[in-house]
Formats: sequence, structure tokens, C-alpha cells
Amino acid sequence: MRRRLLPALLILPLLGGLATETAAQSGMVSVTSGAMRATNESPHVQSGSFNIHVSSVQTATVPFKLCFASSLSTASFTLTKGVSSLALDAQGCTTDTIPSGRTLGPSYVLYATTNDTLDEPDEVVTATVSADPNNALPAGVTISSTANTATVTIRDDDPTVVRLARSGTGAIAEGSTAEFT
Repeated sequence: MRRRLLPALLILPLLGGLATETAAQSGMVSVTSGAMRATNESPHVQSGSFNIHVSSVQTATVPFKLCFASSLSTASFTLTKGVSSLALDAQGCTTDTIPSGRTLGPSYVLYATTNDTLDEPDEVVTATVSADPNNALPAGVTISSTANTATVTIRDDDPTVVRLARSGTGAIAEGSTAEFT
């Protein structure tokens, strides 16, 4: 009597593979920005936000580092997370996490703080997400290389004023030239 072992031999490795292998999680961490309606330099008016995302739900907390930079030599904005002001280190960075089981991490709200009368360039605030150097990303999770920065522009709302003063005195004859400074 001959036994048929062939089907069992084909199924056992498959069952063993299912029992011992676990699927590696994958995900991409990115940052997006949202400009608000009031994007001028009015103080204490929400100018925009930065949101951190991971592309798929993770079973572990996802740590990240977020750095902010201004296009102006003197930044004129503050950031909050929830209702609290956000403390940044000397390089303009903070570390935070996306809780396990979620794809949307914290939101950081940008507020313009200086409403001056100086005509100046618009201020571009850039947020860059990277790996937290003190906490490893979960296996399979990476920082996006194409969506790791986002910007919000705070528009200057001061008019450009041009003042001219004529050099010299006296009447100018028609067809003559005059100098202005």
C-alpha cells in the first residue's frame, strides 16, 4: 500500500512559514504645510501650520526631529503645539513622536509676531523633518526624501514707499535734466 505524502509535504513548509515569519512594517514620514487665510504679519493671527504624517499605521511610536528656519535674518514668528508654545533648541529644532496606531502626528501652528511698518521681503518659514538622532525609527519606516520639507509664507503687509529729493535748487528749464536722490 502506497501512501500519498506529496500534498502534505507541500503544505507543511507553507504552514511553518506562516507561523514563524512576521511582516515588516513599512512607512514613510513626511511633513505638509497648510497656509491659513490670514497670511500677513498681523500679530497673534494664525499664519499657517505644519503637519507630520506617516504613510501607514504603525504598531510602534515613530520618533522624528523637526527643524524650522526663516528666510529673514530675524525670525518674526512663534510656534505652538496644541495650546502650548513650542520650545526650540539653538538650531531651531525639536523632537517629537507620532503615536502608535496613528498616521497623523502632531500639528505645529505658526503665528506671526511682528506687525511693523517696515517694507521688507515676505518671510518664508521652512519645516524640515528628519530622523531623531536619539531614537531609532521602527524597522521599515523611513523619512521621505521628497516630502521632508514644507513652507509657509508670511506676507509683508507694509506698502513700499519711495521718496525722491531733487539735488540742487532753482528752476528746471523744459528739456533740461535734473538729479534726484
